[in-house]
Amino acid sequence: YSVAQHCIAVCRHSAVPLREKLGALMHDASEYLLLDMPSPIKRHLPDYKAMEAKLTEVIEKKYGFEMTVSIKGADMLVTEAEYLSMHEKEFETHILSAPEAKEMFLSEFYKLMNNTWSAQ
Repeated sequence: YSVAQHCIAVCRHSAVPLREKLGALMHDASEYLLLDMPSPIKRHLPDYKAMEAKLTEVIEKKYGFEMTVSIKGADMLVTEAEYLSMHEKEFETHILSAPEAKEMFLSEFYKLMNNTWSAQ
């Protein structure tokens, strides 16, 4: 289960308003770039947390979004309710291959970027 697939699910979640979809899609971009690491391990790596926070800040500024309550809520709902609580066999049928996740992520990204830039 890739970071890209997770971000797509958060972006498409009904709790995220249309104007926040790009932020939802990009909300874990720093985890993709720094490698996704479990929270219990992150707690013991203050340098990692600082790098992640700085990288997130740069990404938010570059793409013009900020982490909102809606995105955080959808992130938690997707992670906990929609995926981790599924039966293992059902979960496996929803996992995209790396090329599928990449293609879907980029398609969503370009669609949202076109909407964002055309609205400005």
